[in-house]
Amino acid sequence: MKKTTKVILAGLATAGLTIGIACSKSSSNTATDSTSSYAGPGSHYTFSFTGSNFTITKYASPASTTSDYVVTGTSTSYSTGFKLLTISTVSGSGGPTVGSTAYAMEVPGVAMFIKPLVSTDTQVLVAVASGTCPSATFTANWIIVKKTGSTDMSGSTTDAYGTFNYAASTSTTGVGSLPSKYTLANNGTNLLSSPQAFASATCSNGLMSVSNGGGDTATMYLTTAGAALVNTASSASGDGSFIFGLPQASITTAALAGDYAGIMYSENASTTDKIKPISITLNSSGAGTGTALSDVTTGTTSSGSATINLSGTANSPQTGMITGTVTVSSTTTNIACIAHTSLSSAAKKVISCSGRDPGNSTKLFNFLLVSK
Repeated sequence: MKKTTKVILAGLATAGLTIGIACSKSSSNTATDSTSSYAGPGSHYTFSFTGSNFTITKYASPASTTSDYVVTGTSTSYSTGFKLLTISTVSGSGGPTVGSTAYAMEVPGVAMFIKPLVSTDTQVLVAVASGTCPSATFTANWIIVKKTGSTDMSGSTTDAYGTFNYAASTSTTGVGSLPSKYTLANNGTNLLSSPQAFASATCSNGLMSVSNGGGDTATMYLTTAGAALVNTASSASGDGSFIFGLPQASITTAALAGDYAGIMYSENASTTDKIKPISITLNSSGAGTGTALSDVTTGTTSSGSATINLSGTANSPQTGMITGTVTVSSTTTNIACIAHTSLSSAAKKVISCSGRDPGNSTKLFNFLLVSK
């Protein structure tokens, strides 16, 4: 992976890193009147939800004060684990059309995952709640969920997941290091002979800027709730990677068993097919079949499916990690996953996996699962 990808890991924030999807237990309900605010890259988005009403604003970069577009609308939550966002107004240029819809998944006050609002976009919009800068030392696992366009995922030195350590210096600076990183081509072999250290990082209002001293920078979105999202692009509009992190905690396949909602991404698929909502049930051995949903409001399934088998040794190569396989259209490929069995006050199970796309081993395939 490019050296910008390595830089960002120095700043993933607080000790409770979470990537989550909330699931409503009623078949259809409107959100309460509490307000939640989120921010994330792509180039830079802010999201505000008050009850069933929302506002989404897109900026060219985190430093921009003038928006590209602003959309407002209403949201409804469903027992499938998804929200349906309906666009009511659009101002500015480049935004979605009035009346269009997008599905989303939320951990209230922690994180949001939204299907691209504009049909030509092919990356899931991810945002975390407004946060503060890291103030404690911690170790966590990380995994790539979006790669730079030129990265070959089949490469023997292409790092795709690993661990990192953050040593806080002050409320605005810190020093991070990578104790380990792994490739999908050879799961379990550490590419580093010794921890890789990074330069200090600066943080303000939950946004951390990290540099390796060689001109590469990355932007990190942090939150007091523990979620973190990293964009490794050297510039706001650059072709950077996105990386998620989870706190290290011991797992077992039995503890990971259950019903999950999620999002699957295939880089090799056509533009309209790259992102799909899915539903899956994992058994106590870590195996299950994920089925694509044609309707996130009812849970109606479509013809697309993938068989997932977390057949590797739990907590290997590191605590909270597990490897396995995914099979799509009779093609099987290796995957690496980071997982947690009890995140947030709702004790959600979260599994984030990445692998080489079954249709093209040089491209990225990933999915994110959160228990219902």
